Amino acid sequence: MTAYGIISQLNWMFYFSLILVSFVAGVELAKVRPRRTVLTWTIITLVLILFGTSPATTQVGALTDSYIHTGFTSYILQHGSSLLNYDARFSWPGAFAFAGFQATASGVTSTLPFLKWFPLVIELAYLAPLLVIARHCGSSLRAGYLGVILFYTGNWIYQDYFSPQALNYLFFLTVVAVAMATWYPSESTAKNRLGKALQTWSLHRIRGDDSYSILHPRAEILLIAVLTLLMAASAVSHQLTPFAMVLALLALLGARRLARPEVLVIAMLLPITWLSIGAFNFWVGHLSLIFGSVGSIGATIGSNVGSRVVGSSSHLLVVKWRIYATAILFALAGLGVLRRASDDRSLELLSGSPFVLLLAQSYGGEGLLRATLYSLPFTSQLAASAVLPRRWGATRPWVPLLKPRRLPGVRRLLGLCISVLIVGTGVLLIFVRGGNDYFETYNQSELDAVHFVDAHARHGAVVGVFSTYLPIGDASPLQYSIFSTDERSSSPSSALAVMRATHPNFVIVTRSQENWGEVVMGYPKGWEYADERALRRDGYRVVFKSASAEVLQRGNS
Repeated sequence: MTAYGIISQLNWMFYFSLILVSFVAGVELAKVRPRRTVLTWTIITLVLILFGTSPATTQVGALTDSYIHTGFTSYILQHGSSLLNYDARFSWPGAFAFAGFQATASGVTSTLPFLKWFPLVIELAYLAPLLVIARHCGSSLRAGYLGVILFYTGNWIYQDYFSPQALNYLFFLTVVAVAMATWYPSESTAKNRLGKALQTWSLHRIRGDDSYSILHPRAEILLIAVLTLLMAASAVSHQLTPFAMVLALLALLGARRLARPEVLVIAMLLPITWLSIGAFNFWVGHLSLIFGSVGSIGATIGSNVGSRVVGSSSHLLVVKWRIYATAILFALAGLGVLRRASDDRSLELLSGSPFVLLLAQSYGGEGLLRATLYSLPFTSQLAASAVLPRRWGATRPWVPLLKPRRLPGVRRLLGLCISVLIVGTGVLLIFVRGGNDYFETYNQSELDAVHFVDAHARHGAVVGVFSTYLPIGDASPLQYSIFSTDERSSSPSSALAVMRATHPNFVIVTRSQENWGEVVMGYPKGWEYADERALRRDGYRVVFKSASAEVLQRGNS
């Protein structure tokens, strides 16, 4: 693998498979009456190619946070409770407890075996609610399926690893899908666009009177109970997703797609209640983290974008194309808004609602990424409408559409254009999503080095690393502390100076940390092993060595 990530490893067979699947999708979507079964299996195959290639070609799970979450889950399994005042994520332990339940049901003592294939499994789990949203969002059948495809080819935001946010994203999609499949807009009395816009937040609509349910009242109450259970699970599992749910339900209320405003009230009360009571130990003394960036949208966007456009030329290219990929999708979505006819405008409101989160929180410099991810299921549907717009609906297109021609040549050209679009966005996904694989994917010998430290570090020991990009964290959180020099240094020499001043009991040196320094920080090749040799001269000795990892121990510690 080179600094450009997994795309540097792929051969012609990958691209042939992607082209073949895209051709099948293009041919089917160009038909007047496409077959749902064929399209569904085509999407599943596409997901296997796009999200299954990486785990199929790596030895262990990627991303350090997935190992840390494994450690959190193991602690809950061993002690029956979360660890307070250790990490903010432990104040929302629902997902970790659920993962522990799954591990126990699977007959394993740790969720470590789940890490490698979890992204593929959770992406496949997203398909069901995505298809429901596509069916009930006001798009045509063909645009709905193309929108689901564009969701997957546009999902470069790597949040599907073993994490609470991946599970809660499934909750988010499910709540929105259920709401859209249950409540529909009543016929509007307004005769023009301005009149419809003025009715959006009328008292009549806020009460839910502009919507109706397709269910019997008793079944509707049961459904609300199920939604409450999902929203409660999300409220105790993640800090951000419950509020994205609130904004999505608020958007559906404005779009006449929520006949039960009490669902919105429940969605608001649950995370506030948990934050006030269940996460009390987090927010006491940390109010500035919650409210410190309220209203500072410029600073929030700057911290989300500016802090990432750094590093070597290869890393800068990947980051810039991530921005371009997002801009292309949103440009297509804007064109879709102008071209499509619809009975409601829920997609437009759902696409914009997550960005309200930026007014409240920067979310550690990831607020813009998360808002884009919450918006993606709906912007991808709008983008699909730019290619396959719906022509009939109560709300007419802004841009008049040409009368469709039913000539075979036109259909073949349309199918070819769709196939090229899928291939292009698929290749772009592999490039921008896998651009960090050079330092975010690990191998078995690196994990063996970490497990060596787990087995030999005494209680209370300090383990030093030059970067947190290594498979560490699945041991007990209380066994030892991890010290990283990455936020305290700007050069290999300063990293060495910080490491010397700290005197850790163990130092773990891995290839992934070396790659991180080269790509993200612009350090010279071999910088980490030069620091490692300096530490050996200071009295550290090598106690573990493999092809891509070493462990140094200080004295008799």
